Amino acid sequence: MIQNIHNTPQRNQEFGEWYQEWSKYARRANVDDATKMYAFHRALDTALHNKLLQISPMPNTLARLVENAREFDKNWHTFAGPTRGF
Repeated sequence: MIQNIHNTPQRNQEFGEWYQEWSKYARRANVDDATKMYAFHRALDTALHNKLLQISPMPNTLARLVENAREFDKNWHTFAGPTRGF
């Protein structure tokens, strides 16, 4: 199961849907929080990952990291607006 937390990238999935799947694997992996946090960062969409790296101080728990990611994702969906084609 540990491979699943490393091999389940978010890509273009909505954060909530992706996180449900990823967290299921994380619970079953039986690894420490540091490993889960590392895998979580690597699996996130690049833009969301980069946004999390700007937080100071950096969240020191997986729960706080997920909370921040969820908030950033929600704000992006709320304020990004529709994509325009030119």
